[in-house]
Amino acid sequence: MSENIPHLITNLLDDKQLHLPKGTKLSIVADTSPSPKYTEKPPFIMVGNGMKNRTYQAYPLLETLLELSKPEAWLFKILLDTYNDQTGLSILTVSFSGTDKVTASKAYKSLNQRDLVRRVKRQVYMINPCALITNQWKEHIKIWESLAPKPIPQVIAP
Repeated sequence: MSENIPHLITNLLDDKQLHLPKGTKLSIVADTSPSPKYTEKPPFIMVGNGMKNRTYQAYPLLETLLELSKPEAWLFKILLDTYNDQTGLSILTVSFSGTDKVTASKAYKSLNQRDLVRRVKRQVYMINPCALITNQWKEHIKIWESLAPKPIPQVIAP
């Protein structure tokens, strides 16, 4: 005879006794559900303020947002609206007019100089993972670092 006793642990903690009918066998089975997976993220005390420690450089997001011009804020808002937490990418599906393309291009250059946004490919952008921290932060930071501009080799003339 096997019985499943709901809320056994709660009852044991409350009553400190276990009442079973005579002849009942008791077996205890450990919970085998997987524990939540630990995801590496930067310390939250550093998020958004630009602090630096041995392993992590925080992005000064709040300060940067306060300094954005109107076109930069406009483009950043569009990128935030299209942001995907799983991939860390913003895919633009908006079609811009001629003047909006010029404005978006200039705004992107400014956001890129602030190291807030990088272009992955045409119409696909990545917001700095140190500015928007997700559960996939470690994978996103690897992608971000791979998008870093490559240094231009300098030719030394004799």
